[in-house]
Amino acid sequence: YMGKGVVERMLPCHVKLVKTAPQYNPVVFAQLRSKDPTAPTVVVYGHYDVVDVEHRRELWSTDPFEMVGRDGYYYGRGTTDNKGPIMAVVHALYEMLEERKHERHGDSLPINVLMAFEGAEETNSGGFEEACREVKHWFQKVDTQNATVLIINTYWLGERVPCLVYGLRGLLELEAHVQGGTRELHSG
Repeated sequence: YMGKGVVERMLPCHVKLVKTAPQYNPVVFAQLRSKDPTAPTVVVYGHYDVVDVEHRRELWSTDPFEMVGRDGYYYGRGTTDNKGPIMAVVHALYEMLEERKHERHGDSLPINVLMAFEGAEETNSGGFEEACREVKHWFQKVDTQNATVLIINTYWLGERVPCLVYGLRGLLELEAHVQGGTRELHSG
C-alpha cells in the first residue's frame, strides 16, 4: 500500500497499517518522535486512493495505474492527487533528518510527526474514523496547544508553483441532545 514500505525505508519511524473492513483500503499511520519531550507536533494528512476510472478507461493510452514517463513528464493515476504530495513530505522529512545528522544535531527532528494516509478519501473515507480509533493513543500524547495539522491534499498552480492552502471550507457534523424541563417553564 502507498507509503508503508517507502516510509519505513526512508524514515526512522513506527509505521502501522490499519484495515477496518474488506471493502476499504487500509490507513497508513506513521509516527516519528523527537527526542525532545517538549517538541511540537505536526500531524500530516493525505490519501493514496484515486477516483475510479473503469467507465473512462478508453481515455487512457496506457494503463492508468502504471506510471509512465513521456516527454519529460510522468503520467499515472494519483500522481498529483495525492501520491506526489505524500512523497514530497516523506522526502522532505528525510532531507531534514540528513541535514541534522550532517550538522551534528543527531538523528532526531525538533518536532514530532504523525502521518495518516488514508485509502478511501475519494469514496467518503470509509473506515478512517475506526482506523484513527485504533491508534488513538498516538494522538492522545499530542499537546494540542503546541500542534499543527498539515493537510497535503492540494494541487500545484504550475510546474514550479505549489499551492499553499491556509484555510479550508469543510463539513461539520454535530449531534445534539437537548433535554427540557418536565413542566412548562417561563422564559423570563
